[in-house]
Amino acid sequence: MSKWCGNCGAELADNARFCEKCGAPLQEAPPPKLFCHICGAEYAAGAKFCEKCGNPIDQTVSAQASMASAQSLQAGEKKKMWPWLVAIGAVLLVGFFIVASLWDFSVEGVKNGCLTQYSSTITVGEAFENRFDNCKWSSSDSSIVDGAHNVYFSGDDTAMNTHWEVAFYSQDDWFEVDSISIDGEVHYDDTVIYYLLDYVYTGNLDKLYTDMGLALWDAIFSY
Repeated sequence: MSKWCGNCGAELADNARFCEKCGAPLQEAPPPKLFCHICGAEYAAGAKFCEKCGNPIDQTVSAQASMASAQSLQAGEKKKMWPWLVAIGAVLLVGFFIVASLWDFSVEGVKNGCLTQYSSTITVGEAFENRFDNCKWSSSDSSIVDGAHNVYFSGDDTAMNTHWEVAFYSQDDWFEVDSISIDGEVHYDDTVIYYLLDYVYTGNLDKLYTDMGLALWDAIFSY
């Protein structure tokens, strides 16, 4: 029965007590795994041909040389893969920047935010896209304050048969409604905007007509 060094894998004489190559004390250890020096596949001791590539097995090749050959092949495969990994990483990085440039974070900030005076759980995007058809969102940088944005919404209200346009002002994590236009008639008054937004969230047309009537009355007789 052949003996093998448990430290370096060298084959030892039957009566050896120390490895003649590395000097390590003899330890009972199973034979090291053998690998094809062509493709690196493992093969059983005594095999004449590699089961993977069919190459004749050179029985004179030591176990250590066989393992070194396999490691060399594996290192070569890794080197071959490296340019591909770099290329894939570069493509993913470029893709990220393209998506980031197309993704409108100011719009998403408004859509994912809440107007808590109407609901603390329903987002602006959910309320508006539930109430209107043909919804469109866009934004532009503020010309007055650095880092601020103007966010615009447009959609059709089938219940009122009207077209709405809503302008938001957004800065950092805060935003508010600047104006609401219905069929081209722009409303800036805070009270009117409040009633209109309440309708967006509730869909109560009767209440909207009552509220808007009171708002119009106040506007006429407030002088």
